Amino acid sequence: MNSFKKINALLTVNGKSIQFGSWDTYRIIGDYLEVPGGTEILSELAHSAYNEIRLKVSYYNGLSLEAIEFLLDDPVEKVVYETVTAQNGERLLLLNQQQILKLISRSPKIAHALARYVNKLMENTQIDRIEIVSAISRHPDPCVRHTLAENRSTPKELLEKLVTDSDMDVAQTAQNTLNTFQSEVTYEQL
Repeated sequence: MNSFKKINALLTVNGKSIQFGSWDTYRIIGDYLEVPGGTEILSELAHSAYNEIRLKVSYYNGLSLEAIEFLLDDPVEKVVYETVTAQNGERLLLLNQQQILKLISRSPKIAHALARYVNKLMENTQIDRIEIVSAISRHPDPCVRHTLAENRSTPKELLEKLVTDSDMDVAQTAQNTLNTFQSEVTYEQL
């Protein structure tokens, strides 16, 4: 379980300093943290006791792997969601098998995001990509499976399984995606 801490900040400008408490720190977090040296500050802010600070930090590009891993275990679903989806899913390339499987079962909203970013999961060489995408295809929420079925990055063999999904919309969407692939092959042969 994450341990959160109270954050205090000291801002120094031309030798003059002012100290901020946690809430004021939230208000002054800005793009200037995406500069050299900002990673350490972002890592500290990722441990804030304030949900709003952790949420704001989850968007930043300059997060360390330790901060990302910490935020993935956050009790606030929106913080986890934003941590996963920031940078168009690029952070998924940093995660291992266990972390991604945990995210799939965390909530439908997060599993849905993973289904949207199958292209990034398929680039992750640290994981068994087919096992991960198969786990998404077995998610109990049909909206998650539907998103996976419409994603052209979903492996063909998994689309073929989704064609037999118990949800008619999922099955039809998977068939439509497969038909798109077959149409492209036919067009390229011309």
